[in-house]
Amino acid sequence: ASRLRFFSAWFCPYAQRAWVALNHHRIPYTSIEALTITKDKGYVKHPVLLQHNPKGLVPTILPPETEKKGEGASVYESLFCIEFADEYAKEKNLSNRASLMPNGAFAKGQARIMASWVNRQICSPFYRVLIRTDKKERADAFAELLAHLRIFAKSIHREGPFFYGTGLSIVDIALAPWWAYRFYILEHYRGKEFAIPADDPTLSPYYRWYEAIVKLPAVKDTLQDKKKLVEVYERYADASAKSMVGDAVRAGKEAHDI
Repeated sequence: ASRLRFFSAWFCPYAQRAWVALNHHRIPYTSIEALTITKDKGYVKHPVLLQHNPKGLVPTILPPETEKKGEGASVYESLFCIEFADEYAKEKNLSNRASLMPNGAFAKGQARIMASWVNRQICSPFYRVLIRTDKKERADAFAELLAHLRIFAKSIHREGPFFYGTGLSIVDIALAPWWAYRFYILEHYRGKEFAIPADDPTLSPYYRWYEAIVKLPAVKDTLQDKKKLVEVYERYADASAKSMVGDAVRAGKEAHDI
């Protein structure tokens, strides 16, 4: 079968959103490591990535090389890539797996709004905690993050375990790369006061969500070695990372602003 070209980076949570969506639908793809970390803590970016994504960011998805009609086409921005995987699977009759979007125009619109909210209000503060050097700014960012994680937990379907119930959705995938398997990075670099409270009853739905999502094959295949992830995030923790996210957060912007 023709394979999509998936430009990724093993350590990038944004790329992992697209990765999970492709896995969910079992879409054939060739994964291409597109960001090589350099000694000065910047990146060498794959030349084909730079041809097709003006910012040189992952994830970026290209058509199979065999599809001449797709020349010049590319899809990027992680939340768009999730929807692309859904539509591509339907178009090519590749999957009998459930859609990652709910049924109905209004429900789809609400799902997009919620996924964007998760991106801005829960995922972006992660970087402020990690990169900002002012202790109060870090504490404020974590308090904001935790408050929004409680809102997410309260919004999860009553019977769960996922946001809309039994099926994985764009909202779940928006959150998963950070709060299913990167939460320990904050505690490692910033201390126990930056750990998600294990005994907080308002977070019980979140913990049920967490236990369910890390068992999904589509997610399990993207999980990385914790020690390796901690090491690669050191350059963010010491504010030396030469990346667009690092530059934005050091300049007082948000990760989602890049």
